[in-house]
Amino acid sequence: MMGVNRKSVTLAAQTLQKAGLIDYRRGKMQVRDRPGLEKASCECYGVIKERFAAFLKPPVYAVQEHTHGRK
Repeated sequence: MMGVNRKSVTLAAQTLQKAGLIDYRRGKMQVRDRPGLEKASCECYGVIKERFAAFLKPPVYAVQEHTHGRK
């Protein structure tokens, strides 16, 4: 799905695990230190996070449904 080989993913996961940022076993990953993981990522993470949040926000001109007083 990401277009990378399994060995590269395994090596990256092992590096992150040794740094104490994640736990990784048999295809399952748990984030242990999110702020540390974000700090270790490239600067594009912040940009992508902001753009995705903006994408999910409804436009200002969208009709807002008011349900007060309705049955």
